Amino acid sequence: MDIKVDTVVWATGYRHDDTWIEIPGALNEDGVLTNQDGVTPVEGLYTLGRPWQRDRGSSLLGYVRRDAERLAHRLVRQAS
Repeated sequence: MDIKVDTVVWATGYRHDDTWIEIPGALNEDGVLTNQDGVTPVEGLYTLGRPWQRDRGSSLLGYVRRDAERLAHRLVRQAS
């Protein structure tokens, strides 16, 4: 099934497993989904909850809110 979407926010769970991702340009040479402050090299693909995405709290439930707010503001600006 093919689904056409404009934006994906990748919010992770307890463990990271990027081995199943088959998106050209999304993974680095080690098979890890890369991002800079939640923005991946793939247009429209964003992440949340990754270890050290922005700082030590990025993957912790009590702190991921900061990254989520930053990313949400960025997406709103882009949509304007």
